[in-house]
Order: sequence, then C-alpha cells, then structure tokens
Amino acid sequence: MDAVPLAVTVLASIVSGVAIGAVFGFSLASHRDVLAGVRPTHSNRFVRWLARPTRDLNLRDGILYLLVLIVWLVVFFALCAIPVAVAAQFAEPDSLLVKAAVFVFIGVAYFSRQVGANLWKRCIEPAA
Repeated sequence: MDAVPLAVTVLASIVSGVAIGAVFGFSLASHRDVLAGVRPTHSNRFVRWLARPTRDLNLRDGILYLLVLIVWLVVFFALCAIPVAVAAQFAEPDSLLVKAAVFVFIGVAYFSRQVGANLWKRCIEPAA
C-alpha cells in the first residue's frame, strides 16, 4: 500500500470525524444543559438562538430552526461519505483502505465529542 493514499484517506477521516464529533458533543451537552435551565452567556447570537428550549420558538424561528436542521442533515451525510469516497478513489470499494477509513472516522468522531462538549462549557461559563 502506498503511503500517500493512506495519508490522504486518514486525513479525510480525521477531519470529517472531528467535525461530526464536535457538533455532536456540542449539541448533546447543550441539549442536556438547556433542558436543565442553563442558558449560554456567549456573545454569539447564533449560539444563543440555537441553545434555547424549542417551546420558546415562534413560527418564524421554528421554520428557520427546521431549515438549519435540514442543512445539518445534508452536511452530516456528506461528512460521513467523504472518508469512504476518498478511500474508494485510491482502492477497490471493498479494500482494507476503505475499512480503515471507516474505523478511523468512527473512532475520531467518538473521541471528538469531548471537544464539542468543552466548547459548550466555554459558552456557558462566565469569562474570568
């Protein structure tokens, strides 16, 4: 196996895994805390808009929230497909490289959830 295809495939798996893992970690931590009554103190209006109970949304905000979720769904599936598509460019679809890309992607996404949770903690903790 050549080193360049392996490096490109692993890099694509890591980037996709970190992106998905961080978003999942952020959303899971924020969901848990928002339902417990914690509100972010971050200056980013988009974060404050996303991190609030859905019962507080009016019709316009609900439609925008639905559109954000639909866009995230498309991005999610694209990020899941990137490692396999990159690996398939260098090897047969059922090769060890494709399987390694999937395993690296899943592992990195799992461990990157903590990155997203830490980002959420920074949003709710007051600046010192």
